[in-house]
Amino acid sequence: MDIRCSLVLRHCGRLFRGEEKANEQQRDKPSPYPTGRGSKAFLMKPVTSTQMREIDERAEREFGVSSLGLMENAGRAVADKLVDILSHALHSPLPESLVVICCGRGNNGGDGVAAARHLKALGVPVKIFYLPTPEHKEIKKELKLQLEKAAQEGLQPKPIVTPDDLSKELNLSTIIVDAL
Repeated sequence: MDIRCSLVLRHCGRLFRGEEKANEQQRDKPSPYPTGRGSKAFLMKPVTSTQMREIDERAEREFGVSSLGLMENAGRAVADKLVDILSHALHSPLPESLVVICCGRGNNGGDGVAAARHLKALGVPVKIFYLPTPEHKEIKKELKLQLEKAAQEGLQPKPIVTPDDLSKELNLSTIIVDAL
């Protein structure tokens, strides 16, 4: 079975006013994502990149959680959810699965790389593809750290230069994660 899904890699719902009430209303509705465990849906508010940056800054300022800490937490949560989906919804043995994570140039990309690292640690085969940074721009500090950690842990992130760079891996994948 081939599933294509896009996972939002960060969830800071408690930082949005009025969301607890909305979450209470959503609590009894079944999740749109099949997990086989009857997990419940949660309501997320779409935000712009500027708003997300402000939320990240607020998390660090008010709660003492660094951007790198947010990435690690997001990556771990996504990896856990993917393992749940692979195991219970797709009935795919973890060592026989393939998760392809397509990463952008910013914090979403860093979240995706963190998720890949956690998946590998859980025994799930994973491949990381990322958008290379233009020559005139510097790679984001947190993303660079995540890519370095991934390389140290035996993952080989590959740049996406043309669509052909992805075609074969996407066709062989069990799940594709959009961390662009």
